[in-house]
Amino acid sequence: MALSGDETKVADELSRLLKIGLEFRPDSIDPIEFNQFQTLGENILELGFGVNSVFYKRFSSSYDMVLMPYELKDPRLVSKKRLPIQIGSLQAALNALNRGLTKDLFYEREMIVFSNLLDQAYNFLENESTYLAAGVYGRIVLETAVREFAKLKLQENYNPQMKFNQLIVKLRNEGFIQQTFEERLKSYYTIGSDAAHNSPDFKNYSKRDLKDFLTFTKDNVLTLK
Repeated sequence: MALSGDETKVADELSRLLKIGLEFRPDSIDPIEFNQFQTLGENILELGFGVNSVFYKRFSSSYDMVLMPYELKDPRLVSKKRLPIQIGSLQAALNALNRGLTKDLFYEREMIVFSNLLDQAYNFLENESTYLAAGVYGRIVLETAVREFAKLKLQENYNPQMKFNQLIVKLRNEGFIQQTFEERLKSYYTIGSDAAHNSPDFKNYSKRDLKDFLTFTKDNVLTLK
């Protein structure tokens, strides 16, 4: 299964860190180098899978290992005991990624990012002078979220070159959305497009229209599964 651009970046970093981890000599681990390895490992697992993922939790759980008092005084011994757990966590994450078992996790994390953008769009509705920005942000979130949903559902049949309206027709034909939902997507996408292109038609939309657009996106698009 082909990986997306972001997934490929995560996979490459996991592979790089695994190589570093496997090159450590258990009896002569440099504490500074090991600390860098741990920091980078936590960072990529958090960015790629989230702090609630089993991969991140397992990697971090190595810090909670029960060690004897005399062991805590020897950083090389601590590193030696933690290393197998951390290497195993990185390898498990990479294997799951390559087998396509983390698609839903990536999708959910992206929806959180889009939700934050939408919150900013709501803030733009506080001032009439920034209504246009609210519309632009709404368009970005609406289109990007639908495209990510299409990637998840259509997989190898997803074509990034398809125009938005073509894409939602395909989603409807494949049974992933209903016709009424497709029509609402087209309608709100028009508002976002008018904002993005600074069309004279955008002036015809009220604050209520824009709020309905953002609310629809938040309640119906970001919740697509």
